[in-house]
Amino acid sequence: MPATNSEQPIADAIGKMVLLPDYNSVEAALRREVRELDAAYALRTLEEDIKGPFVKYGYLDLTFQHRQTPHLLKVFCEATTVGYFNPVFKKEKAYDQDEMYAYYAKYIRAIDELFPAEVKIVDCCLTTDEDVWLDKHFYI
Repeated sequence: MPATNSEQPIADAIGKMVLLPDYNSVEAALRREVRELDAAYALRTLEEDIKGPFVKYGYLDLTFQHRQTPHLLKVFCEATTVGYFNPVFKKEKAYDQDEMYAYYAKYIRAIDELFPAEVKIVDCCLTTDEDVWLDKHFYI
């Protein structure tokens, strides 16, 4: 386990591509790919904090809390074809606030229309610091 306020990367998970058949498969798919993510860890990220960044940016920023310790297992993924502000789309069109809100409103209610989706695990670590990636993956 990591020392207080440190980050212990899970190198064998970083770079893996994960196919998500639907929204409800996100947690199970990540548990299959990250061997450290066993039954001792419970998903702590709220549903709206999963859906919002995924719809808007194509990002999954998930925190799992160890059931008996203060340790966290954090997983950060980027979708290859999902998200209004996905890097793939940024180059193709200019930002339009009304269009973005319409996109967000549509898919936040019908998120399964964005699936199947492929995501890449770009960061994964054990830590005790909830904000360990604040400067690294800051997207809000």
